[in-house]
Amino acid sequence: MNALKIKIIAIVTMLIDHIGHILFPTELLFRYFGRIAFPLFAFLIANGAVYTKNINKYLARLGILAIVSEPLFDRMLGRQLNFFMHTNIFYTLFLAVAVIAIFKFTKEKNLILSYVVFFTASYAAYIIANYISTDYMGLGVLLILSLYVTKNSKLLLPFVISAFMFALYGIGNFLTFSLLSTIPIYLYNEIQGFNNKILQWGFYLFYPAHILILIVIRALVYGIY
Repeated sequence: MNALKIKIIAIVTMLIDHIGHILFPTELLFRYFGRIAFPLFAFLIANGAVYTKNINKYLARLGILAIVSEPLFDRMLGRQLNFFMHTNIFYTLFLAVAVIAIFKFTKEKNLILSYVVFFTASYAAYIIANYISTDYMGLGVLLILSLYVTKNSKLLLPFVISAFMFALYGIGNFLTFSLLSTIPIYLYNEIQGFNNKILQWGFYLFYPAHILILIVIRALVYGIY
């Protein structure tokens, strides 16, 4: 299974989750299927940080989407606009990739120092994510970083995901459905799949676009603005 197929699964399950959250909040089945999405996105982000030609541009894209998406994310959750509290998933992704970018930079200078910096920056990102309540918070950041560290061990990846999902959800349906994400990750064949700039930005912009559309539908159907 190539990266493009995993990305499509991640986006579809995220869409199902948000349809349930925004339009059918009492129907938990939508939310159950939605638990598949984040581990897949975490894996894709960690994988992208390995293969990107320019991690600074990669980081910049995540930062731009974090800011652009926040007003819509807050509206979806019925909150006042706040760029520094209860923030969207792109904040989580940004913090994780920022740690990886720092690690890559310092690794070129000093290998031993780079690992000290990696663990220090990881802890700092964990604290920041919890402080500003990013989506999936500090554990989400650490999951991405753990998948980055274990990227060359296909057998370890399911165990890493399982441990973090248990920490997030405990025992129950959320955990059970989230573990389904390990199947496409295990089947990943190291092939990117079809990709170009339009498709790349299309995937990025899908996040704020689909939230906007669902907010409009909610307003038209339920009168909730």
